[in-house]
Amino acid sequence: MEGEREFITTKHGRTKTDLDKREDELEDLINRKQERSRKEFSMKKEVLKDSFKASVDSLVKRVRKQKDIITSSYGPIVLNSKKIEKPIFEINKELDPDGHNFIKQIIKI
Repeated sequence: MEGEREFITTKHGRTKTDLDKREDELEDLINRKQERSRKEFSMKKEVLKDSFKASVDSLVKRVRKQKDIITSSYGPIVLNSKKIEKPIFEINKELDPDGHNFIKQIIKI
């Protein structure tokens, strides 16, 4: 009976130690996977952001080129008395403040 208690106590201690080690290993594994996911997300976000910016820049250049062609063929699109020409399209400042500011910046270029 005393031997059984000693065996159970020893086994319990070893099991607890093994479980603590395993818990630490699993926690470390989860943290590494989360960090890898964060890095992958960040990388994909940057690629998409750069790709979208390049697409918008290309679109703006094409629109400006078409505007120049039309202006040279048919004259100014707006009357000379107008001081500010309305942009071709705008992004609602309330819905997307960053996009609105980005488009304003592009238009000023």
